[in-house]
Amino acid sequence: MIDMGIRIEFFDPATLGSDHRRLLGALWRKDGYLALSVPAIGSQISISSLRITPSEDWLPIVLGPALRVCDVVHQLAPRRQGEAPAWWGKLPCEPAVTVVLRAALRGSAAMLAPRMLQFAADGWALREPAEGSELLAAWRKAQRHVTEQRLLDA
Repeated sequence: MIDMGIRIEFFDPATLGSDHRRLLGALWRKDGYLALSVPAIGSQISISSLRITPSEDWLPIVLGPALRVCDVVHQLAPRRQGEAPAWWGKLPCEPAVTVVLRAALRGSAAMLAPRMLQFAADGWALREPAEGSELLAAWRKAQRHVTEQRLLDA
């Protein structure tokens, strides 16, 4: 089994198919998904396998039944005589792989907020958000809710 990371890049729907796509941000989790092998570019990943809450609480992302793998990023781990070389430093020295999926972002911040809450609560991070986008607004709302919930639980 391979422990993979997932990155879902969200684009403005009007620009998704063009050469000048407008990235609205990406949800990323560095690990937490097991696979039998690393999916190849062009493979399909079932949206239901990315479910991030118990099935009775899951709000499906309106992206269709599957997303195509657009890129696979491999993080190699240098080994010299069985150990990380001195020049590598204290960084974790474990190999990793991240599968990159792309999707058009459709919906208002209010519609996206409950779905973003599920990602935030499961430990995902938002990367490269476009200032003023619906994705960023929904993520900020979700982050506030998760922070408040953690304070109440403490």
